[in-house]
Amino acid sequence: MDLNKLIEQKIHDCRLYGVTKPSIIKEILKIPDEINIKTLDQRIDDFYDTFYIKKTWAEETPTKEQRLKNFLNIEKNTAERFSKIPPEEDSTKYRKIVTINQPWLRKSQKKFNKILMNILLDKKIRGVKQKSIIPYLHSAVKQRSYNTNAQVHIGDKYVFAIDLKDFYPSVTKFKFYLFFKDKFNLSGDIAMFYAVLSTCKSDDGTYKLGQGLSQSSTLAFLTNYSLFNFLYNLAKENDIEMSMYVDDVIFSSKNKIPQSFINRLFGIIKGNEMFIKRQKVHNYKKESAKKVTGVYIKGNKTRVANKKHYEFHVQYKCLKRNIENINSLDDYFKIYNLYLKFFGNYQHIKTVEGKVHDRYERFINFYDDFFPKGINKKQKQFNYRKGNIKSIKDNQKINQCYQKLKNINKLNNQKEQTEK
Repeated sequence: MDLNKLIEQKIHDCRLYGVTKPSIIKEILKIPDEINIKTLDQRIDDFYDTFYIKKTWAEETPTKEQRLKNFLNIEKNTAERFSKIPPEEDSTKYRKIVTINQPWLRKSQKKFNKILMNILLDKKIRGVKQKSIIPYLHSAVKQRSYNTNAQVHIGDKYVFAIDLKDFYPSVTKFKFYLFFKDKFNLSGDIAMFYAVLSTCKSDDGTYKLGQGLSQSSTLAFLTNYSLFNFLYNLAKENDIEMSMYVDDVIFSSKNKIPQSFINRLFGIIKGNEMFIKRQKVHNYKKESAKKVTGVYIKGNKTRVANKKHYEFHVQYKCLKRNIENINSLDDYFKIYNLYLKFFGNYQHIKTVEGKVHDRYERFINFYDDFFPKGINKKQKQFNYRKGNIKSIKDNQKINQCYQKLKNINKLNNQKEQTEK
């Protein structure tokens, strides 16, 4: 089926299609009674806080000692925040982040995103996981990830990768207004409400899709779906595979990708008022290793970066060295936080590479029950510690795990003493 028609049919079936009564919209999106959705634009700026962080590539390269320290750091990593870009600095080195200071708006946007995301998924059937209706899209949908995006391109292929410049900010409030008005069959005032709900004020005073809003990834694709569908069909006509993850668009083929295709690709994107980051254009040869959304492809295998393996091993050695010396709950929490970081790396490596070394598997199989997952914190910005566990039940679980680990360590120490 034609992808454009399929998306348009899904939009027609969406709960928000043709709904223009404010009371119904407020009920669907869980918006408080006191909020007037038709005049939301007059107050929306008060509901956001913004700050800037330095982009990763613009930060100073850490020393070996700093890297080791970061590998074992159990505090929540938070980049330095700036209220505005320092006047002597290059603005391209900074990313603007938007945060919501009103709980109702955060909940409403999450609900809004959930409804919009269903447009990109097949029909919901009880007990069956929904799949994406867009074959090349690997972000903003369930069952897809950075890894599935890379898997599309495994094999001895030529790969051409581009990164769309300012992908989110390229979607303006006016573009949203036209999208909702035309595609969702809405009146002008309701279309404008959704446009206001989806954008925030940029540095130049205009309103654009904000970095950090829950619906950003979904809407960035939906408002440009005809463009990406066109590129996908163009790629297929040239026997080229295409995948997309947020602003990364990847093409691969058993044959060398023609320059005529690349030229046309650039022209189409520019003609749709988008731009490509020239420094992030990569044309990989057939035999070379390719980096696709953080995953390295070599032939039929995918691998994580060597530095991630190094980090994982450093954490393993530290845990192995200290896990048997836990004498207090404070000691336990230090190891607990590091173990969760280590386990996250384990999952990442296993997802991408399919396996990890047996020594790590044995270690995790033995100790995993002592470090429970899914424990809710009172304050998410801090790590796990005494007084930062949300529920009594979780507190009890943590204490039980600590006592069990302490008893195991005691038995092991007694066994070692006896053997000596």
